[in-house]
Amino acid sequence: KHTHKHTHTHTHTHAHIHLQPKKRQSLKATKEMIPHPEIPIATLRPNDILLLLFLGTTYELASRLLSTLLKSKSSHEKTLRTELHALKYEVVIMRNKGPSAFVETSKLERAVLKKESELEKLEEEKKVRVTTFIKFQKNTSYGLSLLVFVLYYGVPLLVIDGMRIPDFLDTEEEEADVCTDVEKAERFFKAWLFPISYIGLGRKLSSLGLEQKGSSIGALIVYWSGQVTTGKIMECLEALAWR
Repeated sequence: KHTHKHTHTHTHTHAHIHLQPKKRQSLKATKEMIPHPEIPIATLRPNDILLLLFLGTTYELASRLLSTLLKSKSSHEKTLRTELHALKYEVVIMRNKGPSAFVETSKLERAVLKKESELEKLEEEKKVRVTTFIKFQKNTSYGLSLLVFVLYYGVPLLVIDGMRIPDFLDTEEEEADVCTDVEKAERFFKAWLFPISYIGLGRKLSSLGLEQKGSSIGALIVYWSGQVTTGKIMECLEALAWR
C-alpha cells in the first residue's frame, strides 16, 4: 500500500509539472532577474507610487538647480574679479618701480579698494538671496509633506500579505514558530526594510493613520524616497563636477 501511494503521488506531480512548462520557464526567468524571494504583496497602488516619486524627484531637482544657480557667480561678478586681479597685478608692477611711481600706485590702490568694495557688496546680496531661498525651500518642503500626508492619510500604498508567508524556522531541528498573519507580515516587513524599519522618526510619522502600521508603506515614505534619491544623485554629480 505504501509503495502504491508513493508511485501515485509521484506520477501526479510529474504530470502536473509537464502540464505547465510555460509557467515554470516564467518563474525561472523571474528568479534570475530578481535575486531575492518573491515579496508577498496584498495591496499595491502603482499609479500613486509613481506620482509621489515624480513629485518628490521634481521638487528636489528644481530646488537643487535653483540653489546652484543662486550660489554660482554671475557674469558681473566674474568681470569684477577679473578686473580686480588685473589691477592688483598693476599695483605690484608700480610698487616695484619705487617712489617715482607713487602717484600712479596710489590711484591703482584706490581702484583696487573700490573694486573690492563692489565685490563684497555683490557677495552680501548673494548671501541674502541664498538665505531667503533656503527658508522658502524649507517652508515649501514642509507644506508639500503636509499636503501629501493629508491627502493620503490612512491610505497604504503597499501592504505585505502575511497569509502567503510560511511559519518561521529558527533551526532545522526546531518546530516552526507559529504566529498570526499580522505578526508574520510585520517580521517580513522589518527584515525587508532593515535597518530603516528600526530607525528614523520619518518612518513613524509616515505610518500614522495606517491600519497595519508594521507591515505597510505610507505616502510620505514614497515621496521622501524620491527626494532623497534625487538629492544623492545630484550630490554625486556636483562632486564629479568639482574634480
